[in-house]
Amino acid sequence: MYDAQLPSQEPEYEGLDHDRYKEMWREAVDDGSEPRQQMVRDEQYYDGDVKGNGWGHWTDPELGKLAARKQPPSVFNVIMRKINAIAGVEQRSRSEARALPRTPKDQKSAEIATDVLRYIKEQTRWEYTKADCFLEALKVGVAGCIIDGDKDTVTGEKFDWREFFWDPRARKADFSDVRYLGFAKWMDKDVAYATYVPPELPPYQPEPMPQIEPQPQDPMYAQAWAQYAQATIQQYQAMEQQRKAAYDAAVERREQIITVIENTVESSTLGAANETDYEDRPRDVFNDRKRQRIFIVDMWHKDPKAGWMRCVFTGAGKLFTAKAKYKEKDQWGREVLVHPIQAFSLHVSSELWRFGEVRNMRSPQDEVNKRRSKALHLLTMNRVKTTAAAMEQAGGKETLRTEATRPDGVIVVQNLSEIEIDTNIDL
Repeated sequence: MYDAQLPSQEPEYEGLDHDRYKEMWREAVDDGSEPRQQMVRDEQYYDGDVKGNGWGHWTDPELGKLAARKQPPSVFNVIMRKINAIAGVEQRSRSEARALPRTPKDQKSAEIATDVLRYIKEQTRWEYTKADCFLEALKVGVAGCIIDGDKDTVTGEKFDWREFFWDPRARKADFSDVRYLGFAKWMDKDVAYATYVPPELPPYQPEPMPQIEPQPQDPMYAQAWAQYAQATIQQYQAMEQQRKAAYDAAVERREQIITVIENTVESSTLGAANETDYEDRPRDVFNDRKRQRIFIVDMWHKDPKAGWMRCVFTGAGKLFTAKAKYKEKDQWGREVLVHPIQAFSLHVSSELWRFGEVRNMRSPQDEVNKRRSKALHLLTMNRVKTTAAAMEQAGGKETLRTEATRPDGVIVVQNLSEIEIDTNIDL
């Protein structure tokens, strides 16, 4: 009988409606907009004055007020030192992965499991990934990585929290109660092609016809041989039909992905970004025709019965949908599909805002900066009490102001009792 391998008979997962996916994305953007702004501010507080003008700890309106009264924006970054100290404590307190046997006869299995864990740790550079994730959680409150791999390979890659989104109604710190989560980012058109468009398939080549044994000379076996030959040919034709259908479906999927990308890039109805609008997380903007970019959302959502499913979509439609390839057993022992994203939050407030250690350090940091800035301003500025006549003798208001602040300033008046300079030395 013909024994060629058939393509998979499992039905392809179609996913939810494209509009439903966009609704979930808008929900994540709308409900997470304000918390996300505070997370960005937390990271700026950790970075400190990277521009050299007070930016990071001082806001633009505050810097404008300081410049108007010639007050220097002092930045003494205490937050970075504290956060780095906490991260250092975590690194010093780590322990090596080790599997312990349940019974004495499991000793050898435990040693093998320990070697496997340590090998994976070395191959994935887990020490660095873990350190980066913990530091990011301390700063903004959310961090994690994508655990992926194959039969003989395991990878653990940290993701960027700016691209990460989640179900805003989730309460648990480990995101185990989310209904959806994923990543969203701008992508150049050529990068989108390289990432999501499969390679072009070669022209279809049918499998060769199977060899059928010659008809036996004995008439006694003629009928059996005829049935055998007919069954072999029918099986070959059925398999070839299924293989051709699978090939056509793969070609059609590739063309569909290309069509969606092109329609999104060239569309004028998907809220195209303009020269000044380059949000990293837009609500209804999916294309940037000037820079040939598209906004792609890679979402995992939970099916109540089957488990986790994936959909990659953009403004003009879905690029593809697929089932998760990993399985685990739930609390009832049933096998369910699971997504590869392992994320956590350091703190979750009663309003479901996720935040790190920086959030509660911002107010003390402002107190340090503003007190030092004000003290420096007072020490470099002098107050002058004088009469109008003495001010004119000294050369006018601005001349008197300039000379009073200089350490070698010269003020000429006829009567010294008419002028008094307060140097703020008692500060």
